[in-house]
Amino acid sequence: MTDKLDAEGTLRVSEERLRALAEIPSAWFSATGSEARFQLITQNMRDIIVLMRPNGETFYLSPSFTRVTGHDIESSLSMEAASFFHPDDFVWVQQEFARCTGGDGHRAELTYRFRHADGHYIWLEGQMHLVSSEDGLPPHVQICARDVTTRRQAEIAVERKTLELKQANTALEIEIRGRQELERNILLAIEKELEQVGLALHDELGQDLTGIALLTKTLSQKLADKNLAEATLAQRISELVNRTIGHTRMIAHGLSPYIWGTDGLVAALKQLANDVNSLDAVKCDTRIPTAVTISDEIVALTLYRIAQEAVNNALKHSKAEKIRIALTRTSRGVELVISDNGIGQPQAEDEAGNQQRFHSIRHRCRAIDATLFIGKGGLGGTMVRVAWRGTESRKSPLHVTKTGAL
Repeated sequence: MTDKLDAEGTLRVSEERLRALAEIPSAWFSATGSEARFQLITQNMRDIIVLMRPNGETFYLSPSFTRVTGHDIESSLSMEAASFFHPDDFVWVQQEFARCTGGDGHRAELTYRFRHADGHYIWLEGQMHLVSSEDGLPPHVQICARDVTTRRQAEIAVERKTLELKQANTALEIEIRGRQELERNILLAIEKELEQVGLALHDELGQDLTGIALLTKTLSQKLADKNLAEATLAQRISELVNRTIGHTRMIAHGLSPYIWGTDGLVAALKQLANDVNSLDAVKCDTRIPTAVTISDEIVALTLYRIAQEAVNNALKHSKAEKIRIALTRTSRGVELVISDNGIGQPQAEDEAGNQQRFHSIRHRCRAIDATLFIGKGGLGGTMVRVAWRGTESRKSPLHVTKTGAL
């Protein structure tokens, strides 16, 4: 009457033992010879061994069943299996049992909740499979399970924390999108105000200056016809007025740049370079090798404002002789680079001023979700690089009126 393991590791119970189990379950194991050794193993093992007939009747529970679940073995053998399982687990465990008894060799991996004798549920994990007995005896289902409550509670805690973290990340992403939308709306309101100022310069101050220029030109001509010395002074006044008109035009372009259409940014950046060159202070060139289109007008205008701010910083602080504006289309978006050959960024003692100098640029980058790098560039001075990775699907409700000639 010797039990053995087959090649698959399945515990096979001897013919004599199965007959004894069927006839006298209470006397299944005798404490003699190999039986004593087998009983010693079963009584001290931590895993629960359950043997069931294909009809669902349980005919053996190992001694560890009581130690793990708190239930008495004798009374448990007569109880319905459904009374032990958590309601959410019993149906699918039944389905796995049916598959195991179907004869196709199915081996089920189970992790389920089992009711303890004191009423709470513990977690059990194990395997269930059909064991075909030898010599034509009826087959039976063997379940080997162990208590994994501590592990499952830790896993559930991790899952709960992961879900909470995911929900927090989702809420944070929503808040970030809301803040970005708010910043976009603020930028839109600022641009509309700047547009109005630019139009006022063009329509009012510009027209007045143009009228003064015409009057001084006429006065200069009349004085010259009379050979009066004041003609030279009138001519000088006319030149100053015309220069003021040029400065006013530049300011109006800066306040209300004409960025219309998907390629409006390219034209605006080139105009910015022309305005800088007209100052005769530094040389400003553009490097835009291919057509760069941006359909989001707020993004295009924000990139222009960043370029404008970076150029102004270079004019004020870098002592540069050359400024370069580059705009390129990359595999992931658009990259704007403003560099100069000046003295570079201030030293550490002026770090606060340096932070303030680029505050507006940082703010605008956050508004369009662009990355910013400020450091030493290829020309030797400061480089401001902005990478926008956004899509071009969203258009902003922004209309910038074209500033005409003064």
